[in-house]
Amino acid sequence: MSMKRILNEWRTFLNEGKEEDDIKIANTFVNALASGTNKETQEEIRKQKQRILRIIDEFLTAEKHFILSPEEDVVNTNDGKQYYFPRKDFYQRLEAAQELISAGDYDLSRFSKGPIQLTLDPVVYDDYKHSGGPADTGLRIPEAAFEKEPRDQLDKDFQLWSNYSRGFEKKGSTPQEKLQASKDGLVAVKYFLHLYDKHTSKSRKGGPEYPLTPDDPYFYDLDMLKSAIQNQIEQFTKMVDEMPKPKPPAPKPDPDLQAQADQLDLEYKAKLKALTALQAKKFQTPEVKAEIAQAEADMKVARNKLRGVKMAIRRAMRRR
Repeated sequence: MSMKRILNEWRTFLNEGKEEDDIKIANTFVNALASGTNKETQEEIRKQKQRILRIIDEFLTAEKHFILSPEEDVVNTNDGKQYYFPRKDFYQRLEAAQELISAGDYDLSRFSKGPIQLTLDPVVYDDYKHSGGPADTGLRIPEAAFEKEPRDQLDKDFQLWSNYSRGFEKKGSTPQEKLQASKDGLVAVKYFLHLYDKHTSKSRKGGPEYPLTPDDPYFYDLDMLKSAIQNQIEQFTKMVDEMPKPKPPAPKPDPDLQAQADQLDLEYKAKLKALTALQAKKFQTPEVKAEIAQAEADMKVARNKLRGVKMAIRRAMRRR
């Protein structure tokens, strides 16, 4: 066998070994990206730092090592293994991880939070520790925000976030109430995103003037949260639009006519009471009978006046 052939076979062997190693490391990395890391995995990522960074770069530039499904929720490695990303945020996680690993941070557990589900309940964001604030909001915002932002503005948006959660906790909340609560939550989340824009680097900014901070990866989850609440608002808006419209309140009668009717009603009842008392007398003398006849006539006059005013009220209300 010639020396040239031996060298070619040796190079082939080395390349095959390199590809097998790349597949193994790619699986370790994407599994950590999907499920988080323990100390052992972090140490493996540290040892393979340069290779992982090369694998990431080769995927971003030439789509090597990983195959992303059209729906962007499943990632296949070259040996056929599958990893699930329900939030469809593989690219976002990949770019953030690239920045973290480059900076010597190998803890990717922050990416392994459960997916946000769109339901009739508020979107849960309580798996992160929040950095302070007037109440337990279940949110994490940059530490620098508490030092540099106006406290009254922070309190205002924390209150909006509390309105969002409480709007769903209330028993028997209507779609209208949940819609308003979701709108409050969206205002708050947009403000929190602004704080990340202002006080953290986020890997997409780059440059030495934006040093990486531990808060950066939370920005992406908060951005997903914003999208989920926007979908929720669309859902509740549709529900409210499809609800039967309430009947308009019955028109009120003219106050002057109503007052006249009330007075005539009192007069009619008084005359009816007087007639009943006369009719109840034991001895019906001619004088009593005459009084009864007059009382009956007076009662009929009062009743006709009352009917006339009530008819006038009904006609007026029909014209409205």
